[in-house]
Amino acid sequence: MLERIEEEKKVRDVCPICNREVFYGEKWTKVFGRVFHASCFENRAGLFRPADDERSLGEMFKRLEIISGDYRWEVPVGEGKYAHPYLGKRRIDLVIRTEDEDWVIEIERTLNYEAIGQVTVYEELWEKINPYRKVRKGIICFTAP
Repeated sequence: MLERIEEEKKVRDVCPICNREVFYGEKWTKVFGRVFHASCFENRAGLFRPADDERSLGEMFKRLEIISGDYRWEVPVGEGKYAHPYLGKRRIDLVIRTEDEDWVIEIERTLNYEAIGQVTVYEELWEKINPYRKVRKGIICFTAP
């Protein structure tokens, strides 16, 4: 019994989200070699918000009225039966709902491969939860290489 208590006091790793130690006795998860507190990993979608410049870029796009519709910011996807153990809960930067289609939009300061991958995954997840809507994807960025 005493040996088990001593084992639970040992540090497994440091959680990259909260920067606190993860002990062997705590609930934890490991993703791609990184150890996270289970609670930090489950709630991480709420920790990451778009940078002010990304949000302002989205607002400028909205004012241009290129796509008119209902603008929805930080839309959660990948929950319930569509949850993936490695992706967890995700948030689409912007969904624009028009009369006949939905636009899934990723907003980045600079266009990069990660943004392309994110918008592709978000489009697929959005189609699964909205099977009767036409879904389009797009990326809004300040600069592109």
